[in-house]
Amino acid sequence: MQQALKPAARGIQAVAQRRTAAFGSTRPARRAAVRVAAVAEPSSSASSSSAPLVLEWQKDNETIKDVFAFAGSLPERLNGRLAMLGFAGIMAAEHSSKVPALEQFGSDALGVILLSITLTLGSLAPKFASGSSLKDLHAAATGANLKAEGLIGQFLGLFDTNIELWTGRVAMIGLVGTLVAEAVTGNTIL
Repeated sequence: MQQALKPAARGIQAVAQRRTAAFGSTRPARRAAVRVAAVAEPSSSASSSSAPLVLEWQKDNETIKDVFAFAGSLPERLNGRLAMLGFAGIMAAEHSSKVPALEQFGSDALGVILLSITLTLGSLAPKFASGSSLKDLHAAATGANLKAEGLIGQFLGLFDTNIELWTGRVAMIGLVGTLVAEAVTGNTIL
């Protein structure tokens, strides 16, 4: 059976090589459904009644509106990522210079806006690079799928999708708590 499929595989490789020469990539188009069929050539060892093998990949139907919707795959993660960076930055600046959080935001509003835009684009990049929906990518980023040996495996386990969500939620609470505490007391936290 494998011998009979080799001519079909050579044909697919030839198409991939032509695509590489024309476009520089063998990855299928992002929005197109890909259908691959392999048909065995008749031979003495293969039965003629075998059906063709068909593989289908679902196309990415997730629009930008779906991604940024209230229950979409990005808003809570993006807010959590911004809160994690913001909380760490505020605490570091308060520790070194004793400048309150609201003054930090006010003195570098352009930097906060540019960081937000950069993080938004960086959070969308995997969707466009892989051609998969963010919801599918986030669902696949679980501890069970992030397995490796030794120290690398322990490090990869930190990138579990649920750990990121909970860390972001705690950072959002910490950021709001810092702002409220500074507004009430009039002093910095640290």
